[in-house]
Amino acid sequence: QILANISTLNECEIEDIENMLLSSKIANLDTKTIVTNLKKDNFVKTKEKEHVIITELGLATSVSFLTPRKAKTVIKKLKTNEDPLIIAISIEPFDAVYLSSKVHEELVRSFRFQVSSKLFSGSVLDLMIRKGSTRRLPNWIFNVFAKWAQTFFTCNCPERPYCEHGILNFSKYIVDLRVAGNNPSQISNIIARNFELQVYPGDIFHWLDSLVHHIEGVTRIAKVLQLAEPYIKLVELKRKIERPTRGLKNVQKTTNTTHTKQK
Repeated sequence: QILANISTLNECEIEDIENMLLSSKIANLDTKTIVTNLKKDNFVKTKEKEHVIITELGLATSVSFLTPRKAKTVIKKLKTNEDPLIIAISIEPFDAVYLSSKVHEELVRSFRFQVSSKLFSGSVLDLMIRKGSTRRLPNWIFNVFAKWAQTFFTCNCPERPYCEHGILNFSKYIVDLRVAGNNPSQISNIIARNFELQVYPGDIFHWLDSLVHHIEGVTRIAKVLQLAEPYIKLVELKRKIERPTRGLKNVQKTTNTTHTKQK
């Protein structure tokens, strides 16, 4: 909130920030300490102690609607050469992934307790690695679990499948399908056909739209940091998502490029 207030004014006095917070009914914040921390992280600079000026990094963070904490994470990942797409996806991964009614009904029938319909819920992830009692499941369910594991839950993390790689890989799979020339309805149909999972075209559309804004935010930060390689990749990636040029491609080819860099 404070960084947003400073960016609105471009430069101001600490007293101005405090007045804006009061008018927004936000009180009891140690404004001076927060400004000191923002300065330490190069989001602002100060002149004559009380005068605060937004930096290029602070402005890039604010106009991208990122919190300083998220921006610091983006900066760290950019500087360690992580995949720019995964950096953008990590800001808001796609989680609106539901089991098909066929899979969900079979799990409820087999275990006789309520199972969430969301793929990335604890109850479903528990069943994927559950021992012993899974013997009551039909073979086709095991085949579905195997497809999920081989495509999305591919890391070697001790926490697998509860770590972030599953949802990041799934999100990247959607992007790969989009870049391959598929519209949201086609993406939904491909996922349903291959994985017994339901993703709604509207959710895909809105998520891709949000992802483009996150890519723009990471691009701004990469530009401020003068990181040419990720900047160029992000600009091209945004173009490919907004205006994919290729037609419908073989899903297997897309799958082979899905996995994120694993631990």
